[in-house]
Amino acid sequence: MTITRKLTLAACLLAVAACSSEERDETIGTAVYSDLKGRYMSSAKPSKDAATATSSSPAKGDLSWIETNTKPLIIVLVEKMEGMAFLSFQVQNGPYKTWRTKNGASYTFKGPFVTGTKALGADLVSASVPASIQSSGSHRRTHYYLDGDDQVAPLQAECSWTFVGAETTQILNKSYATKHYKESCVAGEIGFKNDYWLDSSGITRQSRQFVSETVGYVSLLVILE
Repeated sequence: MTITRKLTLAACLLAVAACSSEERDETIGTAVYSDLKGRYMSSAKPSKDAATATSSSPAKGDLSWIETNTKPLIIVLVEKMEGMAFLSFQVQNGPYKTWRTKNGASYTFKGPFVTGTKALGADLVSASVPASIQSSGSHRRTHYYLDGDDQVAPLQAECSWTFVGAETTQILNKSYATKHYKESCVAGEIGFKNDYWLDSSGITRQSRQFVSETVGYVSLLVILE
């Protein structure tokens, strides 16, 4: 059965405290942030009416530029920080791509996987990640963090893949036929689950990925790669 997932511009943009891009820095309403977090970010499976959430505080500033944007752009929502930013592509180093916000925070990816962050607090220094998303099987993932002595310490997790199912994913005004995959990991007493939605061209249109215990999860929406 195909499930329709709707995360529209209105639901996304009304739900966050602040957002920024390389060209713009807008402040918007926050009234439905908790609703978005409960319906989408915490469970990675929004209810059907998530897209119709409204706010008594209207968005401030003209955000219509997103609809006609022609530059690579990713929207990132950080759960625990209750904030959002626009990521612009910065540089590629071999298989690694780094995207940055206007205020200097950055995310590094290897394929669809987040392998590093900067300026979020308890950042992910680096990570060894799978070669690709799979529908089944197991693998080991290692995250590296700075400890109290500013030494790099590894967190090794045993992970397994699950194919959740086919879903229609809507981002802004576009719909994509996607396949939903879940990566479930355990590292001692720490457990986390990453979700990925791949479209027919192989682009991970949406994902929800664990960064660290302090930062928690980030949700990533690819507007234009």
